[in-house]
Parts: sequence; C-alpha cells; structure tokens
Amino acid sequence: CDGGDLKSCTDLGALHLSGTGVPANGTIAASYFTAACEKSWPSACHYLAVQHLLGNGVERNLPKAIELNTLACEGGVGPACGHIGGMYKLGYGVKPDLARSLRYREMACSGGELFSCSLLGQALATGDGIAADPSKAATLLLQACRGNEPTGCFGLGQMVAAGTAPPEMGTDPGAMYQRTMEIALTPCQAGDSNACMVAKDVLRESGT
Repeated sequence: CDGGDLKSCTDLGALHLSGTGVPANGTIAASYFTAACEKSWPSACHYLAVQHLLGNGVERNLPKAIELNTLACEGGVGPACGHIGGMYKLGYGVKPDLARSLRYREMACSGGELFSCSLLGQALATGDGIAADPSKAATLLLQACRGNEPTGCFGLGQMVAAGTAPPEMGTDPGAMYQRTMEIALTPCQAGDSNACMVAKDVLRESGT
C-alpha cells in the first residue's frame, strides 16, 4: 500500500473494518479506503461510502455516501449502484426518486448484483414505478434465484401465486417458497437481516 498498490490499501482497510487478524477499527479502515478512493479505486470508494452511510469510523454523512457510491458505481462496483438505488427509493440523503432508483437497480443487476436483480424483477412484476413486464420480471427473478438470492425465489413464488408467472412454472407457489426458506435460513441465522426479512415474508404469504 505504501508503494502505491491501491488494491492492497483497500484490502488492508477491509481487514481493519472486519477485525480479521487485527483489532476492528473503523477509523483506521477509513484511512486506507480514503487513500485508495482519492486515487479512484472504485471498491475503496464503496467501502468508504458504506462507512459514511452507517457512521462507522467516520461521521455519518448520507450525501457523502451517495457521492462515494456514485464514483464506485461508475467504476463498475455493482453493489454500489444497488445502494444508490436503495437510497433513492427510501429518500436517504436525497429526495425520493423511484425512477432513478430503478435505473440504478438496473445498473447494479447488469453488474452482477443479484439482490438488485430481485428488486428490479419485483418492480417489473407489479408495475411499481415502471411499466409491468411479467416476462422480464420472471427472467430477472429466476436469474437471482438460481444464484441463491432468496428474494428472487420469493418474488417468483409471488408471481406464481398471483397467476402472472410463465405457465411452465405451474400454479403452486409452494416449491418457490420452500426454496426461499432453504436459501435464507443459514444467512438469517448468521445475522443477515435481509434474509430474515425474506423468511418472514414467506411465512406471511404461506400462512404458516
């Protein structure tokens, strides 16, 4: 890192952030991420954006999180695009803008961020802020589900239950709900709040 290797700076920051092999220290992590981000290393900008979003090791600053995630997103970091989409959806640090949120979700999905593929698929399935397109919705949700992203499987189950899924998926959402639970259980037990939320959604939809 001292020799200018920006990936090494980012990796060191990640170790200090997680406490892997060293005591966890968000302030030290931020110093490494800042050094790399200032020289346009996209993943470092994303790490630093998340720190500003959460106030971990740095002052909580939502506009700064947007700014840094934009740099990361433009640099090809899919999760950064997804975070921006979420912030525009919820109005975190910016005025809520559903259309812009969906554009960033699409960029994130194109970059391989499967959670964003799931959310974009759900929006297309229901016409939430975008023209409904059940065929494209099913394609995105299936892509996410096959990548073991539980929200994608759950979204497919919802489409089956609503009768909007492709005919080859049948009429019983139970198989998709079961697959969702299989994928979500382990990360939920490990503390993944999104996985736990999806599991609760399945229980609500299935009436169990």
